[in-house]
Amino acid sequence: MSAAVKNRGGRPTRLSEEVIELLAAYMTLGFTPGQAARAAGVAPRTLRLWRARAWSRLPEDAPFVALEQRLREAQVEAGRTAWLDGLWDG
Repeated sequence: MSAAVKNRGGRPTRLSEEVIELLAAYMTLGFTPGQAARAAGVAPRTLRLWRARAWSRLPEDAPFVALEQRLREAQVEAGRTAWLDGLWDG
């Protein structure tokens, strides 16, 4: 994926591999998507719009599909971590 993906008729988006990994890292720590977005310097509304584009079948929206897949993986990992933490606490 390029450093910035061209938005449909707008300015280039800030979505990049680095932003995706930063968002995923925060979500793995248990942040909500909105909290992760703010911590990564992205407006929560922007993250919602990016995630909505993940359901597109247009080839130019492939980076948004990758974002959604990575965030879902992060949510699963956060759940595993929380579950394991519960084992140690119990």
